[in-house]
Amino acid sequence: MSKAEGKSIVIKFTEDLVGDVSGLTPTPIGFKTGNVDLAQGKAVTAGNASSGAVTNAVDGNDSTYWGTYSTLPWWIIVDLVNIKKTAGFYILQSNSYYRARAYNIQGSNDNASWITIKSGELEKLAEQIIQYPVSDYRYMRLNFTSYWYGSKAYIYTLKILEAVGVGNEVAFAIPGQEYKYVNGVLLDIDYKPTSVGLHPTVDKAILLTFPNMGGFNNVEGDLTVNYDATKGNLSGTGGAVESFIEVFTPTELIQTPNPNAEEYVSVAPVEVVADLLDIEYPKAYGDMGTITVAPFEVTATLIDVENINP
Repeated sequence: MSKAEGKSIVIKFTEDLVGDVSGLTPTPIGFKTGNVDLAQGKAVTAGNASSGAVTNAVDGNDSTYWGTYSTLPWWIIVDLVNIKKTAGFYILQSNSYYRARAYNIQGSNDNASWITIKSGELEKLAEQIIQYPVSDYRYMRLNFTSYWYGSKAYIYTLKILEAVGVGNEVAFAIPGQEYKYVNGVLLDIDYKPTSVGLHPTVDKAILLTFPNMGGFNNVEGDLTVNYDATKGNLSGTGGAVESFIEVFTPTELIQTPNPNAEEYVSVAPVEVVADLLDIEYPKAYGDMGTITVAPFEVTATLIDVENINP
């Protein structure tokens, strides 16, 4: 089949659905990492010697930093003022080699007894998000226990991300298969909907929506919809919807070029002309004279392209 992508799945029931299909009212079924930063402007303390004010880590300014050059472990504690539901740390480190490596995240409600939430190792990236199980604590502590290089690290921004509620999307699992690369193997994929709601135009139906970037791409064969009633709260006029499994062939997919077959694309010839003006500037060294570049014209002609293989 041609490569195609899907952004939504419609599920039609025999009875009317009742209640909040999204699953967010009155109580969310689950939680995920949101975008709201709970740490900005909050009181912070740090352990061991630092370079730069520790408040720079939570001032919301990516150009100020807080760093360390001393004994490990190196830590920062953020007082959220009240017990908050959190689900992740956002961290922006230096673009150089000076970055933290191994870490552990802890929570406390008295700033004395600490519970470890997650331990791991940061990637060799300046910017990343550490996701962890939803936690309810007032104080959050991030401990660094090693560096990628040398004996220092610089933190430009640290955010503690609020946990936000999710609904019936956590109850759906959609396994399928797709080709990820040209001439690649057929991969098993688990597709995750980002939202569940009543269909706007189809009666007795719900709409599963998938990410704008992603969805089910280049899907091969059938997809399977698994609904787990222990994780969801879908209900109809006859009572709670039981767990079910339905296999179907995707239709109405957005067609895109097939990476496993030659596609023909015609491109009309075009001429591109660039005029370079006079350029005059001082010599790079010394204090005598200037360098002048005379104007000239560059012409590039793009010829017909008969076919490409995307």
